[in-house]
Amino acid sequence: MPQPAASADRRTSPRIPTAFVFRLAGEGVDTAAWMVNQSEGGAAFLCPAERVPRLDSTVDLCAIEGDVNAPADARRLLPQVARVLRISKDGATREVAVRFLAADDAGLRRFAGSGAICRKSAPADRISPPIGPSMVTGMSAAGTTHS
Repeated sequence: MPQPAASADRRTSPRIPTAFVFRLAGEGVDTAAWMVNQSEGGAAFLCPAERVPRLDSTVDLCAIEGDVNAPADARRLLPQVARVLRISKDGATREVAVRFLAADDAGLRRFAGSGAICRKSAPADRISPPIGPSMVTGMSAAGTTHS
């Protein structure tokens, strides 16, 4: 009897569906993105294909102020810096997987403001919003899947 294939997913904590709007910035990229899930050590974002960060680059994560999908307290607790581990290859919107880093270890500046919340004056207010998860993955803004 054949053995089941081993899962390529190495995380020790489960993925938690989310629907937060973030700004990803650093190393030549500045774009809005939807966080579609997170685990203890990282997250997955949906970004426009023409604006994805480079593989293995370091990006600042900044929750965009005014996102009604998550309370500000929850967004402030998320790490502010991440390294890009994987990028999907197909489609107008790409899934970007990141691993959270400590800002001091990454050697990057932090955005001004309280926690990881972008202020209204941040350039994120002038970039196009990402395509929402419900249009791409079959998820609603609340993080539930459609049947």
